[in-house]
Amino acid sequence: SMSSASAYGNSATGFEDTFVRVTQDVKADEKCIKLTTELLQYARDQFNQKKVEIQQNLAAKNITELDVLWPGAGYNSIACGGNWEVLCLLE
Repeated sequence: SMSSASAYGNSATGFEDTFVRVTQDVKADEKCIKLTTELLQYARDQFNQKKVEIQQNLAAKNITELDVLWPGAGYNSIACGGNWEVLCLLE
């Protein structure tokens, strides 16, 4: 029986090929595009409704800078996109 790594030949190349293929699939997926667009707009709308309160809260706590570490491929994903969008709007 063949191991999963050898089934793909060079495991690094197999991973890279799979990553490229899956990334292209997501970028071309109409449902994913629609969801991402709608969710980022939702984040902008919600932020705009609370912008003054957020800014006042940060100022009251003397927070002048946010330092955030994002996953390499996930900063603007459906899972992280709303957070990313809000923090970008706070800049």
